[in-house]
Amino acid sequence: MATGRLGVSAIPAGTTGAGTVVYTVPTGSYGVFNVSITNRNASAVTIRLALASTSTPNVQDYIEYDTTIIPNGVF
Repeated sequence: MATGRLGVSAIPAGTTGAGTVVYTVPTGSYGVFNVSITNRNASAVTIRLALASTSTPNVQDYIEYDTTIIPNGVF
């Protein structure tokens, strides 16, 4: 079983990062995660976070939707 930091993504300022897959749980396994999202910008950003079985999440897969992170804040 994998442990430690399993995925990371740095989305450049001015892009959406839409559909960024950070980690895929191997078939036959399960995952337990802690997620931290850091806004390194001087302005607020809006995020969407989903746990999905495909690369295109369905509406019910979102655990955060259009959540605002303050400038230089952490969610």
